[in-house]
Amino acid sequence: MKNVFKIGLAMVLFLSLVGCGCDKNPGDKTENNTNNESKVENTGSVLPNKTVKGVEITDASVAYVDGVSTIVATVKNTNKTAKKITTVKIKLLDADGNVVHETEGYIGNTLKNGETQQIKTTVSKDLSSAKDVKYSLN
Repeated sequence: MKNVFKIGLAMVLFLSLVGCGCDKNPGDKTENNTNNESKVENTGSVLPNKTVKGVEITDASVAYVDGVSTIVATVKNTNKTAKKITTVKIKLLDADGNVVHETEGYIGNTLKNGETQQIKTTVSKDLSSAKDVKYSLN
């Protein structure tokens, strides 16, 4: 009789922990996303194109997803010669010109004339209020 009680108790504990195999709780309000993509909390903003020392920085954007802001930009060397770029300092500004955040994007190599590379950096802060940007190269 003790063994039956132990097995029954073990099954109750097991089913309690795994939730009886239920996929959703009735109070669960999250959307079912079949594409395994993160839910976008705020799409953020597209930043203006800039040129710094013969290097074009284009297609820059900030997206805030799942509590993380991702800054992405394309860096292109338009100089006639190769240019060594270690990092791109990024200063994000709001609509009033106030600094929202400063960070860096890593390049880490020499870009030949016409060569492009994408930078991507993440920050655990909502930066979607950024409307302008200032860059400097290192």
